[in-house]
This record gives sequence, C-alpha cells and structure tokens, in this order.
Amino acid sequence: MANAPKSPAPEWTADKVRSSADSLYLAMADHLKTTGEHLLAKDLAALMAQTMQFAEALEIQHRSLNETARLATDVAAAHRVQMRALSQRLEALEGKE
Repeated sequence: MANAPKSPAPEWTADKVRSSADSLYLAMADHLKTTGEHLLAKDLAALMAQTMQFAEALEIQHRSLNETARLATDVAAAHRVQMRALSQRLEALEGKE
C-alpha cells in the first residue's frame, strides 16, 4: 500500500497563537478605557487566535477524513474486482467437473 503523504507542519503553533493574540490585543488597546475593557480585550484576542488554530485543525482533520474515505473506496473497488475474478475461476473449475 502506498505511503500516505505527510501532513504539513501546522501553521498555527502555540507561539503563533500567543503572538497573534498579543498583536490583536495591541490593535484594540488604544480604544480601551477601563481595566475591565482591557481584560475583556485580552480574552477576546486569545479566543480569536485560538479559533484560527481550531479552524486549521478542523481543516486538516477534514482533509484526512476525505483521504481515508477515498482510500476505503479504492480498497472496496479492488476487493470487488478480486472477488469477481475469484468467482469466475471457481465457476470455470466447477464447469470442468
């Protein structure tokens, strides 16, 4: 069976999530007035960055599942061809008796 292609390294690593969250927070920080707004903005920025990481993980999972389904279909088709050939051989042997 052919080797499955390797998945690319994830783009949204923990470091990128952290730096993106920091960048998002800094983009909002100038518009914030209270400590509560700053705390909410930090949490919102972290959630936004984590959402991007989750979206990437879901996309990779989706591709993997599609590839698995395609491989299963290919195996089933090969199995059907092999069973048809085996049936024909058995029928030919039974006809000789």
